[in-house]
Parts: sequence; structure tokens; C-alpha cells
Amino acid sequence: MWTTSATASLSQTTRMFLADPVTGVLLVEAFNSNSDLVRAALTQSLAWQSFVFNGTVGYMRRNQNDYVPLAQAFVPAKTKWSASGGLKYAATSKINLSARIERFWVEEDAKPDFSFGFGAVNGLAMSYTGWQVSAGGTYSF
Repeated sequence: MWTTSATASLSQTTRMFLADPVTGVLLVEAFNSNSDLVRAALTQSLAWQSFVFNGTVGYMRRNQNDYVPLAQAFVPAKTKWSASGGLKYAATSKINLSARIERFWVEEDAKPDFSFGFGAVNGLAMSYTGWQVSAGGTYSF
């Protein structure tokens, strides 16, 4: 009836070697793409009849800014805490429905290595909170 699960992961990204387009020689990339990403979560679930209820608390930490200019993507160093609850319902042996709601809190670090692009983003530390709500269903045939 009751299930508890804990998950954790660590991902480390270091500077890559990129091929020079003219000579083909491998060079160390010049951009700041080094970072460690730590994730952890604890989930408690209760299965009762055709329902599964669950609650999860989560933590994520990226320790350094990451910018990939070729993809025009910037990922700031940040810490994220979250708490969520979910419900799964087996309506029939072929139809399953699910819903989930999550509240999160994010603290982004200062971005001293980020240039002002289009005047829309600054290099200051930022804090924000938010909600995420999702619902879905599956049908097996």
C-alpha cells in the first residue's frame, strides 16, 4: 500500500574539445560550459483500490552558469526546491488518468559572465516561485 522512494543524481559537464572549422585541429572550447548538476527527490506513494496518491519533495543545484553560443542557450547557476502531489486513477484495465500539481522556488545566482543580450536579461541574481499543473491520460489498445 505504501511506497517510499529516494532518487539522486550527479552530472558533471567539463569543457569540450571542438574541431577548428579550417584546420580540423581539436581546441578546448572558450566558453563557460563547466558545471555540476545535483538532483535529489523523495517520493511517498499510497496505492488504494484504483488510485495511487503521491507526494514528492525535490532539490536541484547547478553550481555554475552555462552558456552555449552556437545554440544561443544560457542556463544560469541556480538552486530549485519543489513540492508536488499527484494522483493516478485506473478507470479500466485500458484507461489510466493522471494529474499533478507542483510548487517550486528558484534562486538564480548572479550572472557575471553573461552579456546584456537585447536588453531583456541582466546579470543580477533573481528569485522566483511558480506553479506547474499537468493532467493526462493513456489508452492501451
